Amino acid sequence: MTTPPDTATDLDRLLALCKCGIHIEVNGHRDMYQSVREFLYNITQQDEDHIDAETLAAMEAADTIVNVHVYPDTPIGFYDIYGTDINDVIRQAIEAIEGDRP
Repeated sequence: MTTPPDTATDLDRLLALCKCGIHIEVNGHRDMYQSVREFLYNITQQDEDHIDAETLAAMEAADTIVNVHVYPDTPIGFYDIYGTDINDVIRQAIEAIEGDRP
């Protein structure tokens, strides 16, 4: 039996790691009646090249976008992480921040 993810604990950890803002959005494309690809292009004004092909394909297949946008140290430097599972995306944000710190 696997242990279910503890989103509250992961979110608490992410909050503790960030000195500035954290933005979490789930399925914003549905509010605009757009496809995953259209929405990503419209919000970034660039092609989806900043998202790996496997993640983009998974988001399109699931019709789901989870985005965690965090400013860990300053209101300028940030991580913008996408996926289909909120628990995984929060964990990826934590790993990115911890990986950049000594």
